[in-house]
Amino acid sequence: MAKKRMKRRQPDQQELVRLLRSKAQRFLNTKDVTSVGVGYQVDKETGEETQELCIQFTVRKKVGLESLQAEGLEKLPNYLEDEDGNQIRVQVLERVYQPDVIVLDQSSEAARAEADNFRRTRRRRQDPIRPGLSIAHENESAGTLGAIVYDAQTGQPYVLSNWHVLQGGAGKAGDRILQPGSFDGGSRRKSFLGRLVRSHLGLAGDCAVASIEDRGFQESVLELEEAPSKSIGKAELNDRVIKSGRTTGVTRGIVKRVGVVANIAYAGEGVRQIGGFEIRPDPDHPAKEGEISQGGDSGSVWLIADGEHAGIVVGLHFAGETDPDPQQEHALACNIHSVFEKLDITFNKIAASESDCALLRRCVDAADGLPVAEPEDDDDELDLSADNLVEIQQRLFSDPRETLAYFRSVVDEDLTEDQLEKMIEDLRFSLEMPHRAERLMLAADSLESAAESLPADFTFPGMDLDRYPIRPGRRKFETFGDAFRWVLFAAGPFLFPPRKVPFPFHTQASSGFRYRLAEPGAQSPLQIALFSDWGTGEYQSNYISKQIEDQRFPLGIHCGDVYYAGREKEFRNYVQKPLEKVEGRTELFFLNANHEMLRGGKWYLKYIDDLRGRHPGRQRQEGSYFALESEKFQIIGIDTAYFEDGRFQNPIHLAWLEERLKDGRQSGRFNILLSANHPYEYGSDEITELLSKDLFDLSRRKLIDLWFWGNTHYCALFNRAQATPFIGSCIGHGGYPYKRKRLGEPPPAPLEFLETSARFPAETGLRQGRGNNGFCVLSLHSDGSVGLEYRDWMSRTRASAQLSGDPSGRLKLDVVRGL
Repeated sequence: MAKKRMKRRQPDQQELVRLLRSKAQRFLNTKDVTSVGVGYQVDKETGEETQELCIQFTVRKKVGLESLQAEGLEKLPNYLEDEDGNQIRVQVLERVYQPDVIVLDQSSEAARAEADNFRRTRRRRQDPIRPGLSIAHENESAGTLGAIVYDAQTGQPYVLSNWHVLQGGAGKAGDRILQPGSFDGGSRRKSFLGRLVRSHLGLAGDCAVASIEDRGFQESVLELEEAPSKSIGKAELNDRVIKSGRTTGVTRGIVKRVGVVANIAYAGEGVRQIGGFEIRPDPDHPAKEGEISQGGDSGSVWLIADGEHAGIVVGLHFAGETDPDPQQEHALACNIHSVFEKLDITFNKIAASESDCALLRRCVDAADGLPVAEPEDDDDELDLSADNLVEIQQRLFSDPRETLAYFRSVVDEDLTEDQLEKMIEDLRFSLEMPHRAERLMLAADSLESAAESLPADFTFPGMDLDRYPIRPGRRKFETFGDAFRWVLFAAGPFLFPPRKVPFPFHTQASSGFRYRLAEPGAQSPLQIALFSDWGTGEYQSNYISKQIEDQRFPLGIHCGDVYYAGREKEFRNYVQKPLEKVEGRTELFFLNANHEMLRGGKWYLKYIDDLRGRHPGRQRQEGSYFALESEKFQIIGIDTAYFEDGRFQNPIHLAWLEERLKDGRQSGRFNILLSANHPYEYGSDEITELLSKDLFDLSRRKLIDLWFWGNTHYCALFNRAQATPFIGSCIGHGGYPYKRKRLGEPPPAPLEFLETSARFPAETGLRQGRGNNGFCVLSLHSDGSVGLEYRDWMSRTRASAQLSGDPSGRLKLDVVRGL
């Protein structure tokens, strides 16, 4: 006897939305499917809704099974089964959508008549502006200003509308926004409102925000005579909603599908999948000619129309159906909570007590596209005022040597007194007007991006523009191209030296900071990625981390410097994020450097601890120095930044290094030293105090075979000499946008290779003044020989070298091949 099947609980709306995401959304790739969502089953005979929830697909045209088979199309299922075994009915409806934007074509009489209406309230220039007015990108036609919103981090007021209204396919951040839009008579000179700040086009929505410049604003919505309730919510089935749009004015509707994902065709962008909900006209409040939305209404917000939740914003209107039959009228809106999260905006102003400097820092991060979450404590954001900058100017006047020395160590070694004075003046001006500073940065960034672009045929192995876009015109981190931000992040530590976190010594760990180094195989050398001055988050840095990821190096070592100032968000975005796929399979070690110490080393040491916590066993680093030991090799990393920048004098640390070097030599190992700071520099015949004083004795005793360093920005390989009895290599070209080096300057040691190439090949004509970024692959062989390969960020080998032991048991250079 068959077992009777028990009736299961009917799933609710949210459970069906989750089912839609897991099992139904894939059918959006089927030809002629225009959307999928959750709604109430429609009775085929009466056309009335039932009380049964279902998954609803919309298609361009419903056809029979034979037609589907003839076209080779997949039949949509009749049911989808949820996790509890319920069979959820699938219903197919006919519907096609398009963005509710006006096509900018005034050749027809109707179009000219429409344009003549711009003098009406919604379609003429207004000051103050308010939601419900005509607005558009300077090269688009006209849409609707949906709401006045605020940057969630800086508090700057923005106008909210759609991506296809404020940006469009050819637009970019910094472009001009007009009110009214050009279709309504707006001109670039008389109708300028602000500039595009940021946007998004994808599942989270079709949305964008722009700045408000030289206009006042009101938050109340035109003809609704009320501002949004300062709250956002999620639309649910049968919610009654209302909007105020540029074209159809105030209209009302009822939410009829939620969890909607629609295929929308955008000019120049192709079909994009946009998430949201669907609305149909409210029969109790019929719209003129039955249309609740038309072209030009894009960007208006949908609010709950009545009841206890009246005024809560739930959606951002972006599309309507294409069927002219009023009985088929429907509209689509993005989920407002997704829009607010993606654009990082709010309806609430930030507290007025926030300092100008804190606000300016937020503006800088926002302009750079960085998340701007609050730091964990005040140590991460050292505050400044205009008076502080006056104090720096006074110090520069009274003690230029000390003041310049500090800023040269942080910003640029060639910085002059006049240049520093101007940089401080620029920062003082920006502290007084932080929002204007952000706009200037956005505009400059936009101009830089437009000025230089990649040739259409430019490519290299591993290039992935979707993951890591390449913007040749970008000037971020360049000494004078980005001088304003350099001073902003360096001035605080100069006036208020940060508290150093406690220094972790090897005596506090059972490992003694000594770790076993894997032995190279007979046919497979141990390959190690060495990189330095890499922490910028820029494309050249990211393509280096991508090579480390793709080649699956067993070991990677960074010799220091995370810019600008070793802040928490810089470690998160410039180190952890690009290495997130590397952490689990490549053991990583990081040296401390002067930029990490601008925050007292706090976030550097925390990153090391967090890294070890995320991957116990794989990641072993416990402090800012270490020794990796195998049968024939020893790699030693030291901290030349914590106690004093560029020096190595702490007796405990120094005794540890001496013991490790002596043990390595006595055990027949080659000693490979790594440091953030340099013993000497190309273009100068001077030896630094790090070598001439701190490590002179160890060097004189020939305990160091091969020494890698960063801090100075270039790439070179030097042979040993009497005064420098070790093979040396500067690899400070990992990501910092350094000035291109040229041959002919005095070498401090015999020069074997110098990277003189520009960042881009000469035939592109791009960034020929900037040096080529890259890293070094250190190969350790089972016979004790060593290979060096210098690769650039585009995966090209720039030079290679082979080293082997000499009769005295020290490494020597055998062959160097440079390009």
